[in-house]
Amino acid sequence: MKIGVVINPTSGKGKINDDLLKAFALKVKDHELYSTLSTFIHVKDLLKIQVIGSETIYKDYRDSVNAGKELSRVGVDLIVFFGGDGTAVDIILGMKEENRLIPLAGVATGTACCGPFITFRSVEDLINFDFTDINPTWVRGLNVYSNNQFLGTSFIDVVIGDTLVSTVDGEKRTVAAYDFFYHNKRVIKNPSYIKLADSSVVVNQQDFPLGKKISQIIISPFSEREKKFYISKAVTGLFCHLAFSSNSYGMIVSSEPIIFFMEDNSLPHCSELKQIIFSETDIICISNFDAFCIVDGNPKINLKHSEVCVKGEEHSGLTIKREV
Repeated sequence: MKIGVVINPTSGKGKINDDLLKAFALKVKDHELYSTLSTFIHVKDLLKIQVIGSETIYKDYRDSVNAGKELSRVGVDLIVFFGGDGTAVDIILGMKEENRLIPLAGVATGTACCGPFITFRSVEDLINFDFTDINPTWVRGLNVYSNNQFLGTSFIDVVIGDTLVSTVDGEKRTVAAYDFFYHNKRVIKNPSYIKLADSSVVVNQQDFPLGKKISQIIISPFSEREKKFYISKAVTGLFCHLAFSSNSYGMIVSSEPIIFFMEDNSLPHCSELKQIIFSETDIICISNFDAFCIVDGNPKINLKHSEVCVKGEEHSGLTIKREV
């Protein structure tokens, strides 16, 4: 079996877990292994692995994009990555450039790691998995574009905001999207209001009504399992009807932050929420906010004087099922 390996050494706490790597090396020692140079330098003493591609090592998201591109070009049967949800997004971006999706299985090393591609969370998970018997399954997602340029696919959420969740000194915190995007620095910051005079949200060429204050806009795909989670939970508002709908995507426009970590763990006392449920035939365009478009935890574009369009897709990526 041909297995591609991708390592994001900067995800989460920025340190590779040696126990996870050793457990993986033991399980795949009889398989053909491939990686790009940016991964090889981290595993050359543990894995007998063939280096592909001739990339420059960028030490950022581009290494994961390159890995997805090169591994899909070689035609591996499975890609195993060590990283977080954003690493999966970048690998799939590279695969889509080659127009070939490979089943993707993640070993959790990121900050949140709650996405559908995170297959292994412990040494025990790796030891118990049979790498000769993979069961590929499709994953629903949201494709994000700007000026017809494909920015990536979200499998958890597209967030329009000025902060994101990351790890600072070993703890989950909200950090400034601006510093993360432009300087690769994690500067602690609480979310701010992001609406500008000419901000707009348009659904199928119809203006979506916005309140006076907006802190975050969150757009998510929902798996069938997630849709059932909301059934009859009226406190979730419109989303309690997801299980009864053939539509599988939802958007929340919130006057106060939803995704954040406060030092005193306080919550906003009151938040104005607007919700919609939509289908993959619908298009949402968002423009001119004092914010970034953040795809599964990674800022992709500054939305000041810019626009992104978001559209659902049933077959956005491939992962594998693991028996629990």
